[in-house]
Amino acid sequence: DGGHNRAAALAIAEALRRRNRERPLPLHLIVGMLASRDPRPYLEPLAPLAETIIAVPIPDTSRAYAASHTAAVIAEAARSLGARASEADGFEAALATLALAPTPIRVLIGGSLHLVGAVLEAESSGPNNGD
Repeated sequence: DGGHNRAAALAIAEALRRRNRERPLPLHLIVGMLASRDPRPYLEPLAPLAETIIAVPIPDTSRAYAASHTAAVIAEAARSLGARASEADGFEAALATLALAPTPIRVLIGGSLHLVGAVLEAESSGPNNGD
C-alpha cells in the first residue's frame, strides 16, 4: 500500500481487521517513509494490529521531493507507540527475514509510494517474472 498519512492508515487498519476476521493471520508491516512525513500518525492505527514492524529506508528517492527517513527513525516512532519494531537495510532483507516464519503470515508493505514502487519494480524484474 502507498498510504502514507493518518487517513490512509485508518482505512488500511479497517481493511486489515476485516481481512483478519475472514482469515486470521499474524500481521507484519514493512514500512519506509519520506523524511517530510511524521511516521507516528501513519503508524498509530496500524501498530496495535502488527506482530512486528520492520522499518526500512526507501531505496531510491531521486525522484522524490524529500530524502528517506532512516530505518532507525521509523523504528523508534513505532516503539514509542508500543510496537515491537526492528530495522532492516532494505525491503529485500525484511522480506527474507519474514520468509523464515514457520507458519503463514500476512505482510503489508507501505508508508510511501516510492517504497511500494521499488517493491513492484523488483517483483516485475525478478527471476519468476513471466513464469
